[in-house]
Amino acid sequence: MYKLHVKFPSKNITFNYNPHTSELTQFDGKSLSLASIQKDYEPKHFKVWEANSPSNPAKKRSDARVIKIQMGLKCNYACSYCNQASQVPNSLQGNPKEAQAFLDNLDNWYTGDGNKTRWEFWGGEPFVYWKVLKILAEGLRKRFPKAEFNIISNGSLLTKERVDWIDKLDIQLGISHDGTVYEKQRGKDVLDVPESLEAIKYAYEKLFPKQKIGFNCVLTVHNYSYKAVREHIASKLGISHFDVPLTSEEIMLPYDTMGMILCPTEPHEQKEMRETLFGEIFSGDSLFVSAVFDKLDDWFQSLAQKRPWTAMGQKCGMDNPDNISLDLKGNTMTCQNTNANLKEHNTGNINNIEAVEMKLVHHFRTRDECSKCPVVQMCKGACLFLENNYWKKACDVSYHYNLALLASGIHRLTGGILTHVEGTPRREGLPEMQEVISMDFIKEQTRINNGQEPVAV
Repeated sequence: MYKLHVKFPSKNITFNYNPHTSELTQFDGKSLSLASIQKDYEPKHFKVWEANSPSNPAKKRSDARVIKIQMGLKCNYACSYCNQASQVPNSLQGNPKEAQAFLDNLDNWYTGDGNKTRWEFWGGEPFVYWKVLKILAEGLRKRFPKAEFNIISNGSLLTKERVDWIDKLDIQLGISHDGTVYEKQRGKDVLDVPESLEAIKYAYEKLFPKQKIGFNCVLTVHNYSYKAVREHIASKLGISHFDVPLTSEEIMLPYDTMGMILCPTEPHEQKEMRETLFGEIFSGDSLFVSAVFDKLDDWFQSLAQKRPWTAMGQKCGMDNPDNISLDLKGNTMTCQNTNANLKEHNTGNINNIEAVEMKLVHHFRTRDECSKCPVVQMCKGACLFLENNYWKKACDVSYHYNLALLASGIHRLTGGILTHVEGTPRREGLPEMQEVISMDFIKEQTRINNGQEPVAV
């Protein structure tokens, strides 16, 4: 049980929150009203999610509902935080013959309804593998006319002809872009390259009315503002920033040494991140970023349904037997950002799918920190394969990111500001009382709002 200390203009109130049972109660023990979010309490019965670990490996199903096809890890950019970059020399690089062989072999292992499956085409940069991509997507679309297709690209290799092809095959296109810090983190801003900008504008005009295009950003120590990302993209495309469909992988996690540098590990960085995120959600500037809106809505649902933490799978979904990542030779792997040629991430082969085992999986219920975390319902375990110091830092970073989301949820429910969370710390040496939104932030917002505190009564 955690105590949530919430500030109102004329008083302070402490609420009790149990993230294991999704119970949020007032000081008198009564459940907090959900009227402000137009919900009622409707408790549900939930099945227990299997908590996988190295001693209890996750399995995969032959009728998978999300299939992530990794065509290879080559990319024409060199993003500073790309955890794939060091794996490229040892990874499989797909070719057209292997793409056709993949399609020809589908009936030998896949038993699902491909029309109800999400097929994702991954790199590296997917359009580096244009010939492979065409064979795969066209072959699968012919076979599964109602399936969902998805590509995440840096956008630099788009052309009008390729956009027309994407539109014809009804593919959801995601373009990775981090806003004003793009060049600091990735390289030449594609929106400053005339040919790429023209193609991306064309893609937006063609796909946005069909809700088939979006932009995907990663927050790092160089930028915690979703608003800044949307405004930068909007200025380049000549549209309103509210018309930029933005989602996010959220805050950078320390997958490697560079990732450790780019994620907020210092207290002042974590404080700035929390308050930037909260401030933008409070103002409405970031509320409708899908990664924010969906997470808040999911948390509200957890309260309404009293969802226990035992019912949840991992954030990324890769512990789900229905989700599978594989290369063109049928080798399965931990996730699409890893490489089946690395022993620790090779989980088997689809030609013997019953034997596939994800041995490098730590479901959050098997992690000591997660069992003592007030934001576990939002975080859902950060990254499932990180270990040792990388895991420790990932836990800290994700914790502070999700504290901002918890504060935003509390504000939408009550109109108050979550200043502190009190309770058992995640690990030894951490304080029992954690500041969330500071009084100096509230005072600054009060000044900006001409003397009105940024809270409702």
